[in-house]
Amino acid sequence: MRSNMRLVLWLMVAVGTLAAMKTAAARWHAEAANRRVAIILDWDEMRLLSEETNTPLPDVLKRFRAQGAEGVAIGEQTLGELEGFQRVEVLPPRIGGAAPSEMVTRLKFSDDALRDRVLTVIKNKWGQEVDRGRTVTVHASWTELYSLTVGLPDDVVAAVKAAGLQPVPRVTNFLAPDQFGVQWALDSAKAEGAGIVIFGGDQVLGYPSLVKQTAEALTSNGLLFGQVEFGKQKGEEELARALNGSVVRVHSINPTEMARTTESDAVDRFLRAAEERNIRALYVRALPGAPWPAVESNVQYVRKIAEALRSHGLVTGSPHPYLEYGGSAVERAMMGMGVGAATLLALLYAWPAVGGTLALVLLLALLDVVLPFSGSGSKLVALQGALLMPVLAFLVLRASLDRRMAETESVMANSLLRSVLRAAPAFLCASSLSALGAVFVVGLLSSRLGSMKIVEFSGIKAQQGGAIVLIAAMFYLDISSRGGLRAARERVRRRVAEIWAQPLVLGGFIIFVVAMAALAMLLARSGNDPGVGVSGAELQFRALLEKLMGVRPRTKEFLIGHPALLLGIALMSMRRVRWGLPLLIVGAIGQVSIVNTFCHLHTPLQVSVLRVFNGLWTGFIVALLIAWISDRFRAPKAAA
Repeated sequence: MRSNMRLVLWLMVAVGTLAAMKTAAARWHAEAANRRVAIILDWDEMRLLSEETNTPLPDVLKRFRAQGAEGVAIGEQTLGELEGFQRVEVLPPRIGGAAPSEMVTRLKFSDDALRDRVLTVIKNKWGQEVDRGRTVTVHASWTELYSLTVGLPDDVVAAVKAAGLQPVPRVTNFLAPDQFGVQWALDSAKAEGAGIVIFGGDQVLGYPSLVKQTAEALTSNGLLFGQVEFGKQKGEEELARALNGSVVRVHSINPTEMARTTESDAVDRFLRAAEERNIRALYVRALPGAPWPAVESNVQYVRKIAEALRSHGLVTGSPHPYLEYGGSAVERAMMGMGVGAATLLALLYAWPAVGGTLALVLLLALLDVVLPFSGSGSKLVALQGALLMPVLAFLVLRASLDRRMAETESVMANSLLRSVLRAAPAFLCASSLSALGAVFVVGLLSSRLGSMKIVEFSGIKAQQGGAIVLIAAMFYLDISSRGGLRAARERVRRRVAEIWAQPLVLGGFIIFVVAMAALAMLLARSGNDPGVGVSGAELQFRALLEKLMGVRPRTKEFLIGHPALLLGIALMSMRRVRWGLPLLIVGAIGQVSIVNTFCHLHTPLQVSVLRVFNGLWTGFIVALLIAWISDRFRAPKAAA
C-alpha cells in the first residue's frame, strides 16, 4: 500500500514537472528571440570629446556609429541653461505693474522659434496661455521657471539623426495638472525620433499620480521605457507593471565608478549585464583620462564592447521588449499538484504516516493545487517547492545509504577515490531531485515581468536556510520512516537525549559557532540584493572562471557543496559516519544552491543551466582530487 502510494505521488510529481517544463520552454524561446542590445552614448560627453580634440562633431558621432553605437542620450534644456547661454533674458518688472505677490516674470528671447517652443511647453505642461509679443509675461516666479525643462535642442537632435543614431530623450518629471501634459511630453519625444525614453532625476514621468497615464502615453506612441538598473527611481516599478513588462532594462556605470574602473573591467561588466541579467541597453560613458587621441580611444572602447557582445551570441541594434509568455492557470495548478505530491512524499520518507499528520499534509497538498491561480499563491507554492525538493532529495539519498550500509559487510579496505566514483550515481540522482525545485520555480513564476525583474522570487534566504536546517535535523536526529512509528519516535527521543546530555566541549562549541557564522554569511550573500559585498580577490577569481568556462560555476557549489556531498556519500558507504555525516550536511549547500540559481528570474535560463552544469562537473573533479590526495596519504600507513 505504502509503495503504491509513493508510485502515484511520483507520477504526480512527473506531471507537474512536465507542465513546468512547458513554461520553461516558452521562456527559453522568448530569451533566444531577444538578443539585440543597444549601445547608448551621452550627448554632453560626445560634445566635450569633439571640443577637446578639435574634431568635427558629425565625424565623432559617425565613428561611434560605425562601431556599433545605436543611440545618444540627450538631456532636456532648462530655461536657466538658456539664460546662461544668453538666449533668454529675464527683464525687470514693469513700473507700476503687477505686485510682487502675484509672481510674474517677464522674458525676452533671442529668436522667435525659441520663444514659440518655450510658450508651447508652458501651455502644455502648466496649462497657461501666454501672449506671443516681443517680450512675454508668465504668471510664475523665476525660481519656478528656472528649472522648467523645455525639450531637446533642435540642433542636437538633428546632428544625432544625421549621424544615423537615434535620439534617446532623458525626460524630466514635472507637476502636470492632468494627463494631457504627460501625453504631450511623450508625443514630443516620439516626434523627435525616439524609440527609448530614459527618465532623468529620481522620478519617472507622471509620478506620483499620473504614472498609469504615462504608461498609456508610452504605449500609444510605441515608446519603450528605459528602466535604469540600480537607478531606484520613484514610480518605476508601478510604471513597469502598468506596461506589463514591456520595458528595456538599462545598465550604466556612473561617473564616480568609471573613475576607478579599468577599460577591460568596464567591458566585462557591460557584457555580464547583457548576458546574465537581460539588460538590453548599455549607457556607455566616455573613459575618464582616455589616452590621446581621446576620440580614437573611446571609439575602440565601444568597439570592444560590441565585439564582446557578438562573441557571446548577442548583437548590437535597436532593442525590443521580451515576448509575453507564462503558463496558464490550469498548468500552474498542475505544477501545484506536483509540489503537493512532493510534500507528501517527503512526509512518507521522513516519518511513518499517521492519520492526523497525513491529513494535514494532504490538506496542504490540495491547497497547492488552488493557490497558483493567484500571483501571490504562485509565489508561496514556488517557495514550498524550492524549500522541499532538496530536502526530499536528501531523504531519498538517506534511504539509499541505509540500504547500502545494511547490505555491505566489509568496506573499510575500499579506497576513497573508488568510493567517490561509486557515489556519482547517487550524487546525480540527488542533484536531479533538487533541480526539480528549480523547475517548479521557473514554471510557476516565469513571465515577462520576471525577466524584467519586476516580479521576483520571494524568500531566497528562507529557502536556503530552511532547507539546510531541515536536512541537518534529519540526519542528526535520525529522522526516518524505517521501522514504523514506535521505532521512529524512539530514535528521535534517544538522539535528543544524547545531544542534551553531551558535555559542552570547547572544540565542539567553537565548531558550532563557526558553522552558524558560515550559515549566516551564506544567507547574507544570498538573494536578489545581497547585503554583503564580494572581495576584490574573489572578483578576480570569478573573472578568471568566466574566461575559462564562459559561465562561471558558483564557488559554494563546486568548491564546497558538491565535493562535500560526494565525499560524504563515499564515506557513509564506507561506514565512516563520523566524517561522512557532517560532510553530507555541508553538501546540502550545493543542492540548495542549485535551486537558488534559478530563483534569479531575470537571469536567462541558458546561463543558469550552464552555471549548474559547470558546478556539477567541476565539483566532481574537486572531490576526485581530494579523494586521490587522501588515498595517497593513507597508502604508506596502510602498508605499514
